[in-house]
Amino acid sequence: PLVRAATGIPLGMVPSIEYATQVVHLARETLVFWISPYTTQIMNPRGELYGFRGIPDKVQAAPPEPTLMLEWIGRDIENHIGRRRPTDDVCMMCFQRME
Repeated sequence: PLVRAATGIPLGMVPSIEYATQVVHLARETLVFWISPYTTQIMNPRGELYGFRGIPDKVQAAPPEPTLMLEWIGRDIENHIGRRRPTDDVCMMCFQRME
């Protein structure tokens, strides 16, 4: 699996900024999972971050179908935060090349 942490200014923050683009050819059945940086900063009641470090293991443990993966990781986030409300957005995206 390929895991990269994004760097730089988030998309849309400064309208005049030009971003580099790159074409990536996905092999058949390749699954892509994206999670917002803010999601990794969600804390549980003990003040512990959800964190980025464990995301690859969570993706590997989740069901290998995009909708089920999003639901599984969403429940994991809910279990992490307990009754605490997120202070920022929780954004995830998952898609898979089928043919």
